[in-house]
Amino acid sequence: MDLWARVFNFDGTSYDIIVSDLKEKTKAKKQIKLGLLLGIKSLLETGTPTLSKDSLFELCKSHAAYDQANFAVYMKKHKNWFLQKGDAWTLTVPGMEEAVTVIKELAQ
Repeated sequence: MDLWARVFNFDGTSYDIIVSDLKEKTKAKKQIKLGLLLGIKSLLETGTPTLSKDSLFELCKSHAAYDQANFAVYMKKHKNWFLQKGDAWTLTVPGMEEAVTVIKELAQ
């Protein structure tokens, strides 16, 4: 759990993504990492690895990773990790596996 505590803060009821350095230079790669982290945050809180477009949008803006023209394109390029359902995405099993890899990388 030590690795997780470097990426997520749990206040007893909800989780916050606390990592500031995503270890990426491009907005596309940052957005995908943030999407994976949001999916895991949702999984921890609700049991379902789903993230809304709005929550990803806001998180990307706060991490200087928002690219309005390409926001949807970045997600579509990773259909193996994100299944779109309306204005939300659900992490696939390979997406959750990639998220664990990202968490390990960011926690170092």
